[in-house]
Amino acid sequence: MPRHIDSFKGRISIAAFLVSGGPCLIAGSVVQDGPDLVLRDVSGSLPLPIDPGIPAPCWCALSVDAEGRMEVRYHQPIRPSEEVARLHRRFDLLKRRHEIHQTIRDFFLKKGFLETDTPVAVANPGMEPFLDTWSVGDRWLRTSPELHMKRLMAAGFDKIFQMGPCFRKGDRGTLHREEFHMLEWYRVFADLNMLTEDLEALLTALAPLAETPAYFTAGIERRTVVEVFREYLNLELTDHQYREPLQKALKQRGIPHATDDDWDTLYFLLFLNFIEPHLGKDRPFLLTDYPASQSALAKKAPIVPGKLPTCYRFELYLRGTELANAFYEVTDEAEQRTRFRADNETRKTLNKPTYPLDEQFLAALASGLPPSAGIALGVDRLVLALLEVETLDELLPFS
Repeated sequence: MPRHIDSFKGRISIAAFLVSGGPCLIAGSVVQDGPDLVLRDVSGSLPLPIDPGIPAPCWCALSVDAEGRMEVRYHQPIRPSEEVARLHRRFDLLKRRHEIHQTIRDFFLKKGFLETDTPVAVANPGMEPFLDTWSVGDRWLRTSPELHMKRLMAAGFDKIFQMGPCFRKGDRGTLHREEFHMLEWYRVFADLNMLTEDLEALLTALAPLAETPAYFTAGIERRTVVEVFREYLNLELTDHQYREPLQKALKQRGIPHATDDDWDTLYFLLFLNFIEPHLGKDRPFLLTDYPASQSALAKKAPIVPGKLPTCYRFELYLRGTELANAFYEVTDEAEQRTRFRADNETRKTLNKPTYPLDEQFLAALASGLPPSAGIALGVDRLVLALLEVETLDELLPFS
């Protein structure tokens, strides 16, 4: 029989040992913590009162008698490598990251949501013209689980959530990864106000894990797109086609732009440079009433003469970083089909791959879906904000 089979059946966690003491068997990795050696597992760490006579770092199992005396039962050196050393240094940070993930799941399960899983390789990865992904055979890596989750909603799943990998080709930087963790949740018979309540409750639940808990329990500030353009740029938005006021504002501020840039391109040049960095500095910030030209899968609001045409959409900002995007969902099959076709035409003009219409999703809408709301939240960015880490390079275990 190979050595060590059944040798560790009686092992208890370090957290349990700190409560109950010996006699027992504890095990984990021995690492240097300043001048001391520490035995560490995922439950906690234990300063070793004596030098066990083995070099750190190493894997180690210790038997502890009723008087607290320790004896080495097993040890194996951890061979040095750049990756192992890096992960050892980040152990506590990575552990906190996974605790945040677990707290998110617990939050939704306690609120009666059902956790779902949907395919990662899909026939239609999402139609938005400016989101790109990779082909895998005759399918594509998803940019969001949204379309499949809505098919579940149409089948009667009225409160669902999912947290898992999504993909955006070309997105890489301090706050971007081409593969990233997305949290999405959907409610049938719901609107954006209900999602806002979910967000406030979620941030409050996560606050004890944050470096600055008070920020996440301060409540969410809410402003409209028209209000922030008026405040930060002294610019009154009244439509989403007339470009001259936006061109003038860019010229005054020395921001280069092309003469044929459309309204939305000009909008984003102003928004990203002069508004976004200010949002959510002191507490979480909800930007609402987006231009109707940026509705994506959101319902459009009734038009008010002389006012900016808008849609039922909001985004959440934490300390100048966009974190979540929510829609009061389009549930009309004909409207959604028209938008998908328009998105494909835009992709074609941009020389990007076009996708077959997701007929199963459209059929699900045609079967009937009541008023619904959904939101997508970037989990990696949320963890950055909670732990006050500057970049994803510092946070993620693997690049």
